[in-house]
Amino acid sequence: MSGTALSGEAATRRIIAVLACHGRVATTLAGLTALFDQTLPPGVMLEAVVVDDGSDDGTADAVATRFPQVRLLHGDGSLWWAGAMARGLVEAAHSRPDFLLWLNDDVCLDEGALAALLACHDGWCDETGQAPIVVGATRDPDTGFGSYGGQRRHPRRPFRFLPVAPAAAPQPCDTFQGNVVLVPGSVYERLGGIPAIFSGVQGMADTDFGLRAGQAGIAVVQAPGLVGACTLNRAVAAWRDERLTRRARVAALFGPRGFPPRAWFAFARRHGGPVWPLWAVSPYLFRIPAALMARGCTPSCDDRCRNGAAGENTVGDITVAKGRPRVALMDGIMTHYRLPFLRELARMDDFAFTVFNGPAPPNHTAVMTDEPLPLPVLPVRHRSIPGGTRILWTGGVMEAMSGRYDAVITVGHVHDLGVWVLWLARRLTGRPRLILSGHFRLKGEGSGPVAGLRGWLRTVMARGADALLVYTPRFGAQCVAHGIPADRVFVTHNTIDVAAVRDTSAEIGPDDLMAARARHGLPEAGPVFLFVGRLYAGKRVDVAIAAISALRRRGHACTLLVVGDGPDQPRIKTLADEAEGVILIPALFKESELAPLFRIATAVVCPDSVGLLIAHAFAYGVPIVACRGAPGHGVEIDYLEHGGNGLFADDVEAESLAATLERLLSEPELADHLAAGARQTADGLGVGTMADANFAALYRALANRPRKTNPPST
Repeated sequence: MSGTALSGEAATRRIIAVLACHGRVATTLAGLTALFDQTLPPGVMLEAVVVDDGSDDGTADAVATRFPQVRLLHGDGSLWWAGAMARGLVEAAHSRPDFLLWLNDDVCLDEGALAALLACHDGWCDETGQAPIVVGATRDPDTGFGSYGGQRRHPRRPFRFLPVAPAAAPQPCDTFQGNVVLVPGSVYERLGGIPAIFSGVQGMADTDFGLRAGQAGIAVVQAPGLVGACTLNRAVAAWRDERLTRRARVAALFGPRGFPPRAWFAFARRHGGPVWPLWAVSPYLFRIPAALMARGCTPSCDDRCRNGAAGENTVGDITVAKGRPRVALMDGIMTHYRLPFLRELARMDDFAFTVFNGPAPPNHTAVMTDEPLPLPVLPVRHRSIPGGTRILWTGGVMEAMSGRYDAVITVGHVHDLGVWVLWLARRLTGRPRLILSGHFRLKGEGSGPVAGLRGWLRTVMARGADALLVYTPRFGAQCVAHGIPADRVFVTHNTIDVAAVRDTSAEIGPDDLMAARARHGLPEAGPVFLFVGRLYAGKRVDVAIAAISALRRRGHACTLLVVGDGPDQPRIKTLADEAEGVILIPALFKESELAPLFRIATAVVCPDSVGLLIAHAFAYGVPIVACRGAPGHGVEIDYLEHGGNGLFADDVEAESLAATLERLLSEPELADHLAAGARQTADGLGVGTMADANFAALYRALANRPRKTNPPST
């Protein structure tokens, strides 16, 4: 039943959605379309009130034409979001509906979203006997992790709020961001709506409403899961926008999007406790100096200064060489699989990249490529403890801090003292800007004080960076849940060059497959399981060898081909020599040499420490088998969907792995299904997308350069 199909006589509960809009007609129409496309539970009727705050792009006319059932109110542009919502809520409350739905016009609700909010409300009522405010969490369509929703208050800082992570069950909140909020009519009448003092203000009103609800003993809960898509606002705060004059930046701090004194002092007095005056003045004490000190344009600046002209110039505090900020890529060790990514960066004209590259210490898990890099290179030397596998000092730190580089991109390893020096320099001097990449397991692995310390250090390091390049959405969401602003978190989807792999695979014919079998001593026919990668103990290749031996004892004529070198190679060679059906060959780096082996493979097997091998296998349409709960898996393990594109063995032990591999040997239809799933997953991975959509957008945001975005909502 659609949201408008149910008659008033049949309805037992009425929901009136209230939306504020200003100057983005397409966005508003899309939001209303998703709202009225909702399938509602029986006995529910949906209406809407839209407050158009002085749009000059025909928004009001378009809404009236497309949605004649909507009650349309008009403002003169001075209401902003809080004032427009206050007016709309008053209008909606006149008819005493059962629920008022706060809804941003840029939210596209998922199918069944309103039913989910109502179910959460009803379940809470049944359990507690009290009607709650129900918040719907949204996701950023570009990154996939949460953008807006419920919030918890910091225990020591009353005006710092942390996002509530989406979960499978309702989550208690202290307050909320008012993008999707279901407010019972009785609660609205009790709290009195949005105070008039917030009229003409963009924010604060939703936070105030949630905090007042808590003070009145009204529960605020976030509904399970996500209810829709809402793009995270990544716009630079106006008081920090270095394209504005100092006067304009200071004015913006006191304006509708900043901390307008009358509304802010009322908010601080209401929620700041006994020392509220200190909290009330703190935003100005910290932000006015920053607004004055930032190197922005003066009233006499022309377009050359704003847009970057040839020769030496500045955009904010970013030094521009012919319009291009200088960026140091300090991954430390450029491996073979990073070459396609570097080639993508080399095609970009926005930035001048320099690669800091040096050989890996002995016993390190990575090997530096011997191929020429497509970008300028600064040779460096890394330091580690003797016999260690971790870099303790990334080479080139002093060169990066010399002032020649505007930004540094490096891996966020807490054991790397060089990264901490860069972090400290950024905190003390403001340069160079620091972008950290990695998995960012902020909770740490394992349990105990060491794991807790590691997680705390990662959190400290992450919060002090200008931006984070996080490999997967799961850990991006974890960063946001730990209080890191979502506009500083970018999901890169760590991957390989899927398109190039597929091009190489297409060139492999049946004769090439037979030649590869003969060249590497494989049987002319029969299933082959493949391992490709660096050989070190954490990979647990010994478990794969033992599993193949178990399968052969059961009568399965299968073979394991191990391709790789590394510190564990002597032990693996001994095990391979002693086992039947196991072949070990040296590492291969040319895709043309690896392609026939992936094409031959029934599955790729990596018991532990799965990394980018998973993307490599999926690019060929080959499923991967790994062990569930293995301690060394990289975050790329998130790409593995059990039963969809690969399989998990229950334990890191030979019998469990053998039983899982046996399923592929005995169920051909399962193998075909997993291969199709692997290809589909690879369709969403691509090094070009990673470089352009994530990295370049991040760098542009750091340079405070103009970006084409939708006008902000009122």
